[in-house]
Amino acid sequence: MKRDKAEAIRWAERAIANPPNDWRPIEMQVFFGRLLVKSDNPADKARGIALLEKLAQAGPANAKTELGKALRARDPVRARTLLEQGLKGDPGGVIPPLADMLINGEGGSADPKRAVSLLSGWRGSDVPGVKGALGMLYIDGKLVPRDLKKGIDLFRTWAGWDYDARLKLMELLARNPDQTIGYPKGILYDAVEAVELGEPGAAAALIQLKLSQNEQFRDESGGCQLVMQFANSREDFVIRHLAECTMLDGK
Repeated sequence: MKRDKAEAIRWAERAIANPPNDWRPIEMQVFFGRLLVKSDNPADKARGIALLEKLAQAGPANAKTELGKALRARDPVRARTLLEQGLKGDPGGVIPPLADMLINGEGGSADPKRAVSLLSGWRGSDVPGVKGALGMLYIDGKLVPRDLKKGIDLFRTWAGWDYDARLKLMELLARNPDQTIGYPKGILYDAVEAVELGEPGAAAALIQLKLSQNEQFRDESGGCQLVMQFANSREDFVIRHLAECTMLDGK
């Protein structure tokens, strides 16, 4: 199904009254609050913060995590404090945003060494989001020695869970054609599904990957079919490849 914030919020609110069997009611409320604060509707966002404020007082540790992330832009000092408080109970959720704040010096002094320690430590070593954040450090090569292969392998784990990370992974593979990943068919399946659903950026990312020099994904015919499929949109990613595909078709 195509992502839809409003529908997700509507169904999550209904689920509070009848949560899944393996969810406690309070966990469903935290999930609902997390969705509300991501809403484009200011009223929903305010409602979500109010709910997370209440839950953070006596609820599960991840309520502080979600509240901290929601307050990061408007009150970084308090956001960082909340994340620090939630670190023990919710390390997997806290570590990626807290490490990013430590690197950027948000809400307090910068501490990149501690950020690297958190991301590479045992507490979040099996969490996809933590692996993704650590992978980006290896890809960037600023705080740790650059290791593109290791970085992409770590980031690939997070890409299996997060749509935006999947787009980033596809971009990395297209720009670094010597890099390979395990189970490339999984990435292609998710990419094609996203295009069929009309997800933002999906067609551009898949076209770029299919027309790249990466042997795991290069598919000139399939890439050009997509270009022609979206030709009427006249979007930038289509225009960039129209000439290339016209030449290939002439051959």
